[in-house]
Amino acid sequence: MSFIIGFKPNAEKKADSNIPLTENAVRKTEPKKSLVRVYFEDRDFSCSYYNDKFDLKVGDIVFVEGKMENFKGRVAEISYGFKIKLSDYKRVIALADTEVHGKLYMTRRHFISFERKTIPYSKISTWYAPPLKEDDEIINGEDDATYPLSENMTELKATPSVYNRGVDYYLDGNVKFIEIDGENGRAIVEGSTGYTVEFQYKNGEVSKLKCDCFCVGICKHIVATLLQFKEILESVEENYADIYKESGYFSVINKATLLSTVTMQKEQGEITL
Repeated sequence: MSFIIGFKPNAEKKADSNIPLTENAVRKTEPKKSLVRVYFEDRDFSCSYYNDKFDLKVGDIVFVEGKMENFKGRVAEISYGFKIKLSDYKRVIALADTEVHGKLYMTRRHFISFERKTIPYSKISTWYAPPLKEDDEIINGEDDATYPLSENMTELKATPSVYNRGVDYYLDGNVKFIEIDGENGRAIVEGSTGYTVEFQYKNGEVSKLKCDCFCVGICKHIVATLLQFKEILESVEENYADIYKESGYFSVINKATLLSTVTMQKEQGEITL
């Protein structure tokens, strides 16, 4: 049986009738300077940071400068009354986009969308990593190897230990997100941080496999991604084949991840089952 879950945003407040619509639409306020305490669950560690870029709320996912820059944190406390020596504090540098609106369908462990705007990679990636720095240089290499999406991925050139770790990641639900747009696929796999796996899929085969972890060759994140991708494809073909054929796109997000992320700081809204 298939279910649909709908996320409904709060109704927006009507513009002041005494203010021209164009003026009301462009009116913005600068974020209020704040000192925020950020909790990093993966490290069971919290620290205070200066913020002057974002309108933060308790529960927001943020990324910061300094030794914790690669770890996502949650805003635990916000103070607007403070006096600090700025050089003593690192800053909040990124705020995750956790606004999700649209129609989602059920799979076993994931919600799935066939609309590019609902849970795209560009949104979900902000939950797992800070934006690239201006001086970060990205180099891509291409591998021409092609692998059938078979039952046990026996053709993958992975060592037994790597393959077994990938299976564990898959079974433990570490593959948090997958997106396939035409032939191009991307996934986010949670490990010590969030890693992005890229691939191409055509005629039952995957190719051009890449992961941004530090491993050489086929890594556990790639193995886990392909096992999860195969499971998702089977569910889509069984339950949503017509929708997928029409859109040529789907993205999936782990159920627990989505609910814990988008509802953490919400005080109003609806979920309809």
